[in-house]
Amino acid sequence: GETQLRDGEISRIPSTLRALDKTEVRLAGYMMPFREGDTHAEFLLGGLQFHCASCITQDLTRLVAVRAARPVSYSDGPVLLRGRLVLLEDDASPLFYRLDQADAA
Repeated sequence: GETQLRDGEISRIPSTLRALDKTEVRLAGYMMPFREGDTHAEFLLGGLQFHCASCITQDLTRLVAVRAARPVSYSDGPVLLRGRLVLLEDDASPLFYRLDQADAA
């Protein structure tokens, strides 16, 4: 849901997550690379395994865009990453979160 901030602006990010903006966090999830390969510098991370494209778009709040500091080896099992969480307030992005400078934790 939306949150109204003190200055009257409306945020699409829950207030409980706003405190984590630009802080280092650890996230676990499943990789969804944009292309085939053994390592990936950019991919999506989700809480559930990806089985089909329509599964991905049902709830974009459960996906995190990842920009790795160094390419991460692909795994079809869960991965644990550490990086700087960036909240994406720009309505131009369909995603809500990005993990920058991510590394395997």
